[in-house]
Amino acid sequence: AHTVALAVALLASATVCAHPDHVSLAEAAYDEAGRRMEIALQVDAMHLEDIVRRRAGRRIDLADPDASRDPLFGYLQSSFGIRNAGGADWPLSWVGHEIEDQECWLYFEAVAPAVAADGHDAASFIEVHHTVMLDVNERQINTITFTIRDQRSTLSFTRETPPWQRLPLALRALAPPETAGEWLRTNAIDLDAAADAEALPILDLLGDRRLVLLGATRGDGAASQTKASLARGLLGSGRFTTLALELDPLSTLREETAAVARLHATPGRIAGFGLPTLDPPTGTRLLGLIASVAPDAITPDDHARLEQLAPPTAAADRVALETLAAKLRVTLRDRREAFAETHGDAVTAALTRVVEDLPVAIRVAPTGPADADAAAARRDLAIARNLMRLLRSWPPAERVVVWFDRARVDRATATAGATMTAGSWLRQRLRGDAVTTYSILFLATDRDTPLDRLFRPLGPGRFLVDLRRVEPGHWLTQPQSGQPMGVPTPTTAVWPERADAIVVTRPDLTPRPRGG
Repeated sequence: AHTVALAVALLASATVCAHPDHVSLAEAAYDEAGRRMEIALQVDAMHLEDIVRRRAGRRIDLADPDASRDPLFGYLQSSFGIRNAGGADWPLSWVGHEIEDQECWLYFEAVAPAVAADGHDAASFIEVHHTVMLDVNERQINTITFTIRDQRSTLSFTRETPPWQRLPLALRALAPPETAGEWLRTNAIDLDAAADAEALPILDLLGDRRLVLLGATRGDGAASQTKASLARGLLGSGRFTTLALELDPLSTLREETAAVARLHATPGRIAGFGLPTLDPPTGTRLLGLIASVAPDAITPDDHARLEQLAPPTAAADRVALETLAAKLRVTLRDRREAFAETHGDAVTAALTRVVEDLPVAIRVAPTGPADADAAAARRDLAIARNLMRLLRSWPPAERVVVWFDRARVDRATATAGATMTAGSWLRQRLRGDAVTTYSILFLATDRDTPLDRLFRPLGPGRFLVDLRRVEPGHWLTQPQSGQPMGVPTPTTAVWPERADAIVVTRPDLTPRPRGG
């Protein structure tokens, strides 16, 4: 609704006098209850398409909303910003865009971060940055009109004006801090209260959702135990029949068996969807399996490459490993019956997956520290695609507990030039069914971010907070800095937009006696 109102206001101002293609107009309305700025920006469509095409290095069709969303939002994030007087950024969130004649309308929001405990920021202004098109049009003029508490103010940006300009705005807190504990104690689900069926209290929340995405807990034993309890309860309830594990296909035979024993569950189906691990132990095992039935297929050079298998750091490394992967694929295809006779169908199927996915694992491996974030995003996409292939091979009614190990389940697009998280990609591909997935993030037991501190009033134990219960304007809709497990760096975000639930585990505190 806000996009229509802003568009009408902007169109009215634009029709007063014709404007050249190097002028952009924008309207921004401040929503006091939601503490967010709702923005409609009108720019020349041809120039915008040319900019995002050059940034992406490929053709971008603005008429295709799926293909153009990430390039457009990436450019917007690099050229528009709002921050508090203290420098805290207002995270941007994408609403959409549309083409009208020769103009493109971009609709987005900026959400105010949390304020001080006294209810106000130290200063009564914000700062705005608006360099859209300034990098390509020397005479570009960007005008944005803000409506804040019935008062209108206009800022203009050119190459000669300061990149950040001030705008009066005293932020108000949504709720005093003492109300947080009361709300949490009323709404959080105590996972210890159900004794031997920890997941049962959340079954009603899930409804008919087909997939429960359990986020990473890698390296945190207490959180992993809570995660296992949730999986055990969901599978033991009979409402979920399948366990999908993000595991290296070569280790699935051993690890899946261990996982089932650890979860005390006997699902009707169990499958792995991870990528092969690029390291010497993987290479050694691959070599042994191939050589067991086809010793003549491996040369001394292949032997050396496999034993030294590791994330490639140069183009030559990638070519060598991808050549080897192709050779192994041909060998497995030609000797498949021999593999099945020697190792059985299960091992043969796992090896087939490794050989098929090895080129993918090579391509998504980081080439250095500077490439780590982009490589993680590429890995997320590859893992999500593997999971989607599994889902499509199963009956539509199959209900699945998905155990993530490294990939991110939170719904977030990465920075410009990268791809989205596994959770975002799955959500987009399954958007035909709005209630397909339920994603759960786990807080680490030893971190002390502002997000972690929000949940301290819960005290000792294990809790699930359903973020879908958060009403518009609630204090949890304020951006908070946090780093749930699986999120690589501390991130300021509106967490109800990132996940459906957060699980808090407090092993360092003495748990309350269970009732009953």
